[in-house]
Amino acid sequence: MDEPPEAPRLRELARHFTVPGLQFAALDGDAVRAFEFGDRRLGEPGPVGAETPFPLASVTKVLIATVVLQLAEESDLDLDAPIAEHLPGLGRLGESTARRLLSHTSGVPDLPARQLGPEAPLAEHVRADPDVALVCAPGTFSYSNFGYAMLCHLVEVVLGMGWREAARSFVLAPLGVPEPAGDTPATAEHAVHLATGAVAVVEPELPACVVAAGTVALSARQLLPLAAVHCGPSAVIAPATAALMREPVGGAEPFGLAAGWGLGLASFGDGWFGHDGNTGGTTCTLRIHPQRRRALVLTTNATSGRRLAEQFLAELEVGSYRAPAPAETLGGAELRAVAGQLCGTYRSGDRVVEVALGGDGGLSFGGSGIVLFRDLLFRLAPPPGQPGGATSDEFRDVHRFLRSPVTGRVDALQFGGARVMSRQQV
Repeated sequence: MDEPPEAPRLRELARHFTVPGLQFAALDGDAVRAFEFGDRRLGEPGPVGAETPFPLASVTKVLIATVVLQLAEESDLDLDAPIAEHLPGLGRLGESTARRLLSHTSGVPDLPARQLGPEAPLAEHVRADPDVALVCAPGTFSYSNFGYAMLCHLVEVVLGMGWREAARSFVLAPLGVPEPAGDTPATAEHAVHLATGAVAVVEPELPACVVAAGTVALSARQLLPLAAVHCGPSAVIAPATAALMREPVGGAEPFGLAAGWGLGLASFGDGWFGHDGNTGGTTCTLRIHPQRRRALVLTTNATSGRRLAEQFLAELEVGSYRAPAPAETLGGAELRAVAGQLCGTYRSGDRVVEVALGGDGGLSFGGSGIVLFRDLLFRLAPPPGQPGGATSDEFRDVHRFLRSPVTGRVDALQFGGARVMSRQQV
């Protein structure tokens, strides 16, 4: 396969963002082009190859959603029925529907308050906290890894097989996607500090309760057939079913992540759909334009791959969503006047954060300073003297406080990619 026209720019971006290795695969009509660059592990021989597995991270959810919608298509599952029909004894969790879990509108927190060790089976993780406190009313968007772990367990119960086996048997195998061979070296994962150029090999671990939501590993070429399901007829799901994955759910606002969210795929505007995945050392970017029959996959083995993907997509004008730019900064008397409405304890599952007003007149979020803007958007403030703080991902991301549409009171915040944390009553 000839080197694609994107190759020179991807090499340049990889060097600029200190990304040791990447994979690129694209579909344009019936034509496929692909490119691999760099090393699996910094400082050691072993180039990234066409079959090198990269963690899909949260792009795994697209695979899970496809299996769930297959079950709905075959009338084995009602998307709008409480999952308690198949999973009794789940308490409040059993009231969730597959449709709301798929679209992150169930109100289920990103992580449950009670978590078990990695040796526990998926069923026990799902049932460990049946009376979990919802972070928002059903119908409101709040990204939930745990919600997709629940869907994996639902698949297991309906089909009587493990969710991985179901994904292989009913999606990957019909698409002609082979499992990575056991002797195929996987990529290492790298944490990159762009300001200093420091790179460290890392071994991040997902919480055991959400492993099912983000642990499939494939190469970019192997993931591309899953994207192609949305670009024409498929042996996996019907076009109308695939469209359900893309159609934005009314009332759901995935602030900071995308323009809208369907039953498994995000909407990025201008006809582009997809999903992003990030671990503590890799990234995976999936974009699909069904009408143009175009799709692309970009994987990297570095945290800075997120910045690389943002730059690359923007240059291609491909599904590059950006959160609304913050307005004027609040400070002094104006900040003190609104601080009382914001201070308090916010919770999501096992995570609890205090928003407080310090003696210096500034707000803090879990001990980190906040830069607050007039429309209640905020960023975390980098510690004084931290190199590159103003441009690192942690301090570039935009979050926001949320007012209740009924009372007008600030009763929640969206943080870390549209994950809602509810304000605790006092």
